[in-house]
Amino acid sequence: MSTDAPDDYGQQLARAGYGPEARQQYVTTGPGDAEYNAQVWDNLIIPAAVAAGEIGQDQGIYAAEDWARLDARQHALGEWLHEHPEYDPLDNSAAAQDEFRQALAFVERRSRTLLQDQHAETVQQVMSGAQDTAADDEGDDV
Repeated sequence: MSTDAPDDYGQQLARAGYGPEARQQYVTTGPGDAEYNAQVWDNLIIPAAVAAGEIGQDQGIYAAEDWARLDARQHALGEWLHEHPEYDPLDNSAAAQDEFRQALAFVERRSRTLLQDQHAETVQQVMSGAQDTAADDEGDDV
């Protein structure tokens, strides 16, 4: 995880005391050699700060839509693997390759369905909230 970019997340890190200067200081003066200290910073210190709520999670280069698509695909793959416990990803036989293609097709179809369901649920929640707000506004006139 690089904290060199002057983006919003980098600014958030700097404000919380985890910016590039703090990282560089730890890397050069920490308990191990510089390469080890960099790994500790990126893979232990920053995740611990995220877990403690001191800083937010880095969303990286992906937009919210990308994360939703990835989550849907992972969920769909989990469903397929649950239904096909015999599947061996290391088997390179023709039958296993055919099964892999079937899995990809399932994941593509199922993830699309999951995203559509999620979108419909979100729209319904927004519309429900708008109706509640309108009802509250009508009650204010009394």
